[in-house]
Amino acid sequence: AAVNHYERYRPRPFTREERKDVTILFGGLTWKHERLVQGVMHNLNYNAEPLPNVVREDLDTGKELIDVGACCPTIFTTGSLASFLKNQVAAQGKEEVQKKYVFLTAGACGPCRFGQYHESYSMALDQIGLRDFRMFLMAQNELDQGSKDGGGLDINMPLSMGLVWAILCADVLTDLEYLTRPYEAEPGTTDRVLKESIEHLYQVFRKRPVRGKKWGVLAWHYLTDYFTEEGYCVRQASNAEDALAALRQNHPDVVLLDLGLPGTDGLETLKGIRRDDPKVAVIAIGSAQELALAQATLQVGAVDYVFKPFNLDQLDHAVRSSMNTLKLFDEPDPVSFAFCQVQGVTIVTPKRNLDAGAASQMKVMLAELLERGASKLLIDLVAVGHVDSSGLGALVSTMKEARAIGGDLKLCAVKEEVCGLLRLTGLANHIAVYSNRQDAVASFL
Repeated sequence: AAVNHYERYRPRPFTREERKDVTILFGGLTWKHERLVQGVMHNLNYNAEPLPNVVREDLDTGKELIDVGACCPTIFTTGSLASFLKNQVAAQGKEEVQKKYVFLTAGACGPCRFGQYHESYSMALDQIGLRDFRMFLMAQNELDQGSKDGGGLDINMPLSMGLVWAILCADVLTDLEYLTRPYEAEPGTTDRVLKESIEHLYQVFRKRPVRGKKWGVLAWHYLTDYFTEEGYCVRQASNAEDALAALRQNHPDVVLLDLGLPGTDGLETLKGIRRDDPKVAVIAIGSAQELALAQATLQVGAVDYVFKPFNLDQLDHAVRSSMNTLKLFDEPDPVSFAFCQVQGVTIVTPKRNLDAGAASQMKVMLAELLERGASKLLIDLVAVGHVDSSGLGALVSTMKEARAIGGDLKLCAVKEEVCGLLRLTGLANHIAVYSNRQDAVASFL
């Protein structure tokens, strides 16, 4: 007698070139979960469809095709998959179905649950004459797409984060559904609101901004909820044009600007933000390898620069510091002085000629800042048009007095006129002077 040994199911590859012509089928979840997963897949430009909702006939079909001792979800999904494929074969033919569809399932959970699903589906496909139909097992760390020539489905951060959040959101809505339904006053209201909520979230996932392979994805999925829970009102923008439009419409206090935002380079976007709203605090987010860009953003007007990779505590500290700075600077004359905060250092930039009167005004302002807790102060004279010796002397005297009452104060003088005057009068011997803002800020750390 002939002996047919067991052979592991090995589908032919699903290649990247096939994506536009192949539909990814999936199932085994509730319609809510499946709709949100579909939104994630559509966002990444995959053709994706959940299997039709299971019916009693699917249960009967599943029992006929696989081990009747299998768990109930396996039987239902097996029957649903088999019924769908048989209907498509009848309409399009076997070869077209095997070319146009693939089925995606999950694994790596043990023999009694997900580990059994893959083999059950394989058995069913064999029995309905579709052994060559492509089915792929998505494990915890990879996708078995056949040979190394696959690549039709990328297991990357945008896909992984999207699937996780889609399932979590559907779980939350399911819990709300169960909590609300017993108190339904108008029959059908719960179902209607649930469908509207799922469709809203489908659009959110379908339109989510996906850029880069890691940090841009994490920022979208984590930061919005994080800062919302902290009591902030959060608005999102996926490109430079939308960011500037949101700025004009919402007038935010703080902007978190990813310098890799699509639409234009980050520095130009920052300039546009500063032009449209000079008072908004902009925290730039960029690579630690782009130090020149970091310096440029601070010179243009960003209040802080957060390096990737970052953690939420770092970003939260930067936001809180910016908000505190805004509160501190509500009172001083915005025409005479500009303010920002970088890495915990409060930078005060006089914007008019520096004379004895301006120095006197600064004396009052510095005392107020110190009283409110801004102990690290940098006076940056980059924007000063004209400096006279009396004004510079009064300024240094003011800074010395502020330092005496607990402040850590330093001076940044870029212009040679100012530096020369400091040397000539001997005032540089009494206060720390730096030729650029970056070195001055670094000296506080």
